[in-house]
Amino acid sequence: MEPFTFDLTLIRMKKLYDKLEHLEKLIERISLTGENQDELLIIQETSKLLNLSVSTIYS
Repeated sequence: MEPFTFDLTLIRMKKLYDKLEHLEKLIERISLTGENQDELLIIQETSKLLNLSVSTIYS
């Protein structure tokens, strides 16, 4: 792992910000679906809903 420099810190902060924005959009999309929220999803449904591969969800 590289030592932290000021420039590297700014880059990493930007990546974290982008990931946070992505999570906010996912949460908003999930909350707008209007589906029964008490229902459990199987991994394939979760993968489709989050637009992620099954292996990514498990990791």
